[in-house]
Amino acid sequence: MTTMPRFIAAGLLLLGFYLVPQAQNDSLRAFLPDLFAGLPNVRDMAISPDGKEMFFTVESYKKEFSALFTCLKKGKKWSEPQVAGFSGEFRDLEPAFSPDGLRLFFVSARPLSAASKEAKDYDVWYLERKAEGEPWSAPVHAGPMVNTKEDEFYPSVAANGNLYFTRPTADATPHEDIWVCEWKENQWQAAQQLGAGVNTMGAEYNAFVAPDESYLIFGAYKRVGDQGGGDLWVSQRDSKGLWSAAKPMPLPVNSPRIDFCPFVEASTGLLYFTTERSEIPKQMPRKMSTAELLTRLKTPANGLERVFCIPFKLP
Repeated sequence: MTTMPRFIAAGLLLLGFYLVPQAQNDSLRAFLPDLFAGLPNVRDMAISPDGKEMFFTVESYKKEFSALFTCLKKGKKWSEPQVAGFSGEFRDLEPAFSPDGLRLFFVSARPLSAASKEAKDYDVWYLERKAEGEPWSAPVHAGPMVNTKEDEFYPSVAANGNLYFTRPTADATPHEDIWVCEWKENQWQAAQQLGAGVNTMGAEYNAFVAPDESYLIFGAYKRVGDQGGGDLWVSQRDSKGLWSAAKPMPLPVNSPRIDFCPFVEASTGLLYFTTERSEIPKQMPRKMSTAELLTRLKTPANGLERVFCIPFKLP
């Protein structure tokens, strides 16, 4: 296995801080609604540390197929979305940059070798490059310490190379938990489940780890204090490496629908996440014209998967 790139200081802007979303409802907004308007489900996105490159998942309406799309930022404007060069044949999703921007992790059901056309379960893969802006390598399988015969989902990597992801448990009551593979001696070690502050007997999923591992934002179902559907929760890591009892992210992050796929952009202090929330009423306030009704139905919060973002402030 190749050596993990040395992570740069820019990825550590969040050192030591637990970021809390502002409470004002008007601070929550759809991310690039015009750019994504013509696409079906849009979810789990990641922006490079230099802010110039973005990858995100486009999923079919019924979620049979998904591919990774990419955009480049030119000035203040993002280019039109295009299928990423390594995607479009097999089911790919959930991109995540390393804090130095030199690796792009993602999940794929692609076969382990180019000679095989037989799709596998979902595994963690990554691309590499020598510097930001340079071409990416071919996809690399993350190996047997990370991947198993079970599905692995939603990779997120810390500055020290520790890799966090979602995987089902193997106990008598199987459910998804958050796991970590520590990076030591230029390779990932055997996966370990996070402690009771994060994992419960319910389902946990989609964990984003801060570059310095000071906090973890993740999704969970059916916890006391949730808003319904699936909500985002946050846990902090103490000096002994223990994760605190998770707390729900405050409104308006969580909603009665599923909220998932968190990503924090260090340079802007924005939390991005995917939501299936809907603002479509069951009855309109009056008779709508064709144009008015279509406009209303195409609003970003229309029940499809869409990316929203919210600014942060330090406590």
